[in-house]
Amino acid sequence: MEKKLYTLEIKEKFKNLIPPLTSLEYEQLEENIIKNGCREPICIWNETIIDGHNRYEICHKNEIPFFIQEVPDIRTDEEAVVWICANQLGRRNLSEESRKMLIGERYNAELIVNAKKNNHGHNQYSVNKEIRKPASHATAEKIAKEYNISEASVRRYAQYSKVMNTMSETNPELFKQIKDGYLKFTREEISKMAFEQKTQNNNNSRHKRSNAGRHKKKFQIKEVPEYSPNVEFDSLAHTIPSWQRSIDRVLSNKDITNISYEVKTHLKTELEKIKFSIETMLCALEEKDERI
Repeated sequence: MEKKLYTLEIKEKFKNLIPPLTSLEYEQLEENIIKNGCREPICIWNETIIDGHNRYEICHKNEIPFFIQEVPDIRTDEEAVVWICANQLGRRNLSEESRKMLIGERYNAELIVNAKKNNHGHNQYSVNKEIRKPASHATAEKIAKEYNISEASVRRYAQYSKVMNTMSETNPELFKQIKDGYLKFTREEISKMAFEQKTQNNNNSRHKRSNAGRHKKKFQIKEVPEYSPNVEFDSLAHTIPSWQRSIDRVLSNKDITNISYEVKTHLKTELEKIKFSIETMLCALEEKDERI
């Protein structure tokens, strides 16, 4: 296809699946595109972006032409979600929260894809001459093997994904903090939120049927703390020891001769970034202490 400044559709549902770049990463990407042009095509389906949202934004801001690439064999939104999740999960530097969400989103989307296939004459069981498994079990098993996790984890991540999707609507700031890894919830808390979401949705459905003319209350996840700077700072303080343990484990490996140059260079770059961030944070905290 011709290289030009295409106008494409952006779906928030697709865009929210893409882990965001840090401000430094975005600046570096923009500098590279301005200097060298947009070398990678923007991946699309049905004139909608499914990969390359940041490049698309940068190209339009700077009026830089780009190629587009239509991804084949996608017919529905759910199939696009499966492709996006699989594509993102193949990349490095994903936060654990983003990884959970992507695996959960992929599983949920694949269930819908399979259900639509069943409605067109396919059996509800996977094709297996020896063992006939329900499609949900077969899907969980396939994804679990692909990402080297248990089937239970796949289903748990699917629950987590549903809760986070609701949270993105009811509390976007908290959603962002969790997705970026600044706030953590235990499995029990996630399961509780999922149960409350299901219960509330059922109550809303019954309320709608019995009170069609009345105003329906907007669903909100209960017992989720509202965003505050204290929560974010305290969460950061609790996260740092895990960084320290990871660093200690690496330092305990005295032999680094087998580590590739690329990996060492990447680690040094990331350490320099965190070093700068730590120094900036310490200065900010000292300035705040002086004002007290």
